[in-house]
Amino acid sequence: MKRLLLTTTLLFSILSFSQKEEMKTLKKLYSKEKPSPKDVENYKTALSGLQNVVKEENDKVYANFYKGMLPIFELSSLGDASLSPAEQMKLFTPENLNNFFIAVTETRDYEAKTGIKIHTDDINKTLSFFNPLLSNAGFQLIAANQYKQASDVFYLLYNLDKKNGLNLDNAARLAYQAEEYILSEKLFDEYLESDYFKTGVSYYATNLASGVEELFPDKSSRSKVLTLKTHEKPRDVKVNSSSAEVYKIVADLASFNGNKEKAKKYFDLALEKTPDDSDLLKLVSNFYLQLGYDKIKDEESLINELNKNSDNKKVFNELMEKRKNLFRDALPNFETAYKFDKENIAAKEILKATYEILEMKDKASKL
Repeated sequence: MKRLLLTTTLLFSILSFSQKEEMKTLKKLYSKEKPSPKDVENYKTALSGLQNVVKEENDKVYANFYKGMLPIFELSSLGDASLSPAEQMKLFTPENLNNFFIAVTETRDYEAKTGIKIHTDDINKTLSFFNPLLSNAGFQLIAANQYKQASDVFYLLYNLDKKNGLNLDNAARLAYQAEEYILSEKLFDEYLESDYFKTGVSYYATNLASGVEELFPDKSSRSKVLTLKTHEKPRDVKVNSSSAEVYKIVADLASFNGNKEKAKKYFDLALEKTPDDSDLLKLVSNFYLQLGYDKIKDEESLINELNKNSDNKKVFNELMEKRKNLFRDALPNFETAYKFDKENIAAKEILKATYEILEMKDKASKL
């Protein structure tokens, strides 16, 4: 037993020594302003040696830091090579982007907690050039119709700088375009709870060359172009002034994803803001139409039973009453659907049929 304990202790000591050497190697390599391709190979080798052996919090944080900074290190090794944003982004796979986010957040939080800043300033400097690169790559992904990937990029940008809520808005809308409706609903929920949505301001100015009004990420960005006299007519708008549009989208998503009560809540909020929005009225009409259909979904089976029991008057009458109860329960939804959109032919037809089934002939005749 003692021999086994000694062997284990010796192995741990060897691993600890190896771990320290690899951390030293990574620190030395990372400090290089212009690493070579060989340095990148050595960096990757040192990283591989660290996997699953670090134990202390300090070592775990900085092991993750160096792991997350690998694509930045590789980018630095390319020197003055003129790579397009798309080519640069090949280094930033979804896994690498996630590792980068962990590296940034864990390291900044840890150094804030300990009060010892080793990499915080370097991280801030890295973000100053990396965020625009990432943003450009996001727009290129949009141009290539890769909406889900673009959504992921803008969500990462938001998490790197939560003051820029426009990135969260973009991420939510792009997820919608990608038909990732559950993800989109989740992101819009986060957007509605964000400080940006509640208290933020959108900064606009008109491009003198194109005559098009443009949205800027912040006031300072707009100030620069106003100073350069490339833009004019600055305009400030509270972000939540467009809340009706967001409520409408969230309601539609919630309805599609099966959360009917949430959909009703947000449709009501949207209607309070823009009661005459024709697109909204059509969405609300279809929402209530579907609620009504859900309540008569068992009609087909009842019809089959009625056909089977056409000679049994007692059973037949009981089944007819059950059918009437289905439509009686659905009636308020069909009436609401027609109220919100008189042009909704499906709503009009099912409402008329419901009145006829319930023997409400006067109302049926008016349709």
